[in-house]
Amino acid sequence: IYCLDPALQVPLQVLTRDHTEPGGGGDAALQRFASASGLNLESREFVLPPDAAVIAMTDGCYGYMSNFQLMYLLVSQMVRSRDETDWKERIKAGISRVAGDDTSFSISFGSGGFARLKQALEPRLSQMEPIAFIVETYPPNPLIVPHIESAFFEVLSAFDRQVASE
Repeated sequence: IYCLDPALQVPLQVLTRDHTEPGGGGDAALQRFASASGLNLESREFVLPPDAAVIAMTDGCYGYMSNFQLMYLLVSQMVRSRDETDWKERIKAGISRVAGDDTSFSISFGSGGFARLKQALEPRLSQMEPIAFIVETYPPNPLIVPHIESAFFEVLSAFDRQVASE
């Protein structure tokens, strides 16, 4: 679960942890939460600002890119979208370029909905663009230029791939 809050210096914040277990747990690791014997759900409470959106997504959405790359995809495609439906389709298309068909997500908007969030995030895109095409290594290295073999390169729109290539 993520919070997309335009008021924060880093607008995309992770609210929950990934429940898949490293080392081969995969989807089977989730059986401890939902099985024929019942549900064992964790819960947490957050107080979020009224303009923030809450985004729930599977690891197929965020597992193929860094948090910054995911944030850039969300913000850049929002600014370029006509409406909420267009934005969701752009997100799905961007993630699907690297993740295949494992792109399950849901978005809940705060007050003002899509239009207000887009208006608040639009100026943030110009802050992200100068560093958006920097390939991240593990640990993330903000000093490396992107290349066409990068998984993140595939998530970019044709325009952004051209800019990154230059």
